[in-house]
Amino acid sequence: MKPVYFFLGANSEEGFFSLYDQLLGGRLDDLMILKGGPGCGKSTFMRRVGAAMERAGERVVYINCSGDPDSLDGAIFLDRNAAIVDGTSPHVLEPTYAVASERYVDLTRFYDVDAGEIRVDGTDIRDITRKSLRKSYGMVLQETWLKTGTVLDNIRMGRPAATDAEVEAVAKAAGCDAFIRSLEHGYDTVVGGGGAHLSGGERQRISIARALLKDAPIVLLDEATASLDPENEVLIQRAIAKLVEGKAVMMITLRLRTGVNSDQIIVLKDGKLAELGPHEKLMKKKGLNKKSYHI
Repeated sequence: MKPVYFFLGANSEEGFFSLYDQLLGGRLDDLMILKGGPGCGKSTFMRRVGAAMERAGERVVYINCSGDPDSLDGAIFLDRNAAIVDGTSPHVLEPTYAVASERYVDLTRFYDVDAGEIRVDGTDIRDITRKSLRKSYGMVLQETWLKTGTVLDNIRMGRPAATDAEVEAVAKAAGCDAFIRSLEHGYDTVVGGGGAHLSGGERQRISIARALLKDAPIVLLDEATASLDPENEVLIQRAIAKLVEGKAVMMITLRLRTGVNSDQIIVLKDGKLAELGPHEKLMKKKGLNKKSYHI
């Protein structure tokens, strides 16, 4: 039986409308609420569970994210009267349904260490609480996530207690203050789910401003400039240079030229370590790093 896909929300001239609560409210016997930031695996988890249900011949309905059609907001299993939903902003869900069985699943460390170890300042991350671990890093991803709200609110997610002046300061450092002020209501302009009214470069600079405001000691860059045109890529690279000053940086990229200044470059092939070392050393080897450098 073929699955069904549809949207529960959309942007309009009067703002963002959602039927999320109407669909889920009090009608389910089992509700699993996923919590976790962008890129932690919520959509992947829902797709895998949905695929298993489909193989078992059960009816599955997928709820697409209105701001990012490649992401899922939920999966409903009609034959079981159950659902898995994304309970993270902008559609925050908390246990409220009296007759339903509800479970939280925190996906912040969905892929935990199962061999070897990862240490932060000498401590195995499995010995660090999720809350402390989240505070230790900031992220800039290829697909920037913005919630439905003002530009000010989206940047302030990096540090909710920040003042307006502090938000504007990091916006200037990230190179987005000028375009924000050109918007109809400046920092108070409401952007739809996913930042639908902004360009890719504008969304990315807001994401960098958010990470600057958080000021975490570790910065994760996951293909942060991969989908940008050359002009925007230059602007983003300048903003990233401000972001990483004095920080430990982990950069994931297919464009090896963007990592030439890294202390160590790890080259993976088929999921396994192929090369390791600084740029100059790897270029002399004439291996994968040198071949990929010119792509």
